[in-house]
Amino acid sequence: MWFNCISIIVLFQILFITVGNCIGFTGQVVGIPSEIESIQANEHKIPVLNGINFQSRFNIELVPLNNLTKFETSKVLANKDFVFKFNNLETGSYELLINSYDFLLSSNRYRILVEDQEIKAYEEDLGQETFNFTSEAIISQQPLIVPTKGIKQYYERRSGSIFNMLLDSPFGFIFKNKIYTILFVVCSAIMVTPYIISWVNPDFAEHFQEVQEKVETRKREELSTARLQKEIEKVPNKRNVQHGGGSSRQRR
Repeated sequence: MWFNCISIIVLFQILFITVGNCIGFTGQVVGIPSEIESIQANEHKIPVLNGINFQSRFNIELVPLNNLTKFETSKVLANKDFVFKFNNLETGSYELLINSYDFLLSSNRYRILVEDQEIKAYEEDLGQETFNFTSEAIISQQPLIVPTKGIKQYYERRSGSIFNMLLDSPFGFIFKNKIYTILFVVCSAIMVTPYIISWVNPDFAEHFQEVQEKVETRKREELSTARLQKEIEKVPNKRNVQHGGGSSRQRR
């Protein structure tokens, strides 16, 4: 009889230790847009596989970091309220990865520290050596809150505005660079200014055109005079050469 009592006590101790060392936590994705909820609330006559089942399009996995030789991950699904749950966790360090095909998450990587009495969660950015200690959350009794910050867009929305049409055109690189934009505006202003002046003040435009014609005429006259002067300078040299040759012949 004493043996049976001792066996029962030992079993209860083992069960207590097992339950104490194997605990779990829950998490919930919050901030789901209202239009998503309305889409799922509507009834569809033709069911679409995973078409509106946004919960099934989450990839939630927990990676243990204690045993590097034995790499096992635990994967769970989110329920209709976007709640997920991990049970029977041993004490140690884990990495929680949450990815969605439809939503942008404020943080999709968490470091989970499972202790004897409580579980702590920390945000962990990709590429950082340590996790963010200031983001500590006790998730032993309260769920881990994972906020969303938007909906993923795999195709660019075209609003149809003129500016967007310019950006999508072959000359879009001009308006995407400030320096190119300034040069384009200055050159366009220089080219368009004469037409604007002729429309606003025709007299000034006519006078300006006459001044330009006079300047061009003067330049042409100066060029022709310079060419004629060069030709005149070449002519005496030829005559001197000829006279010099004749005199030398006469002397002989």
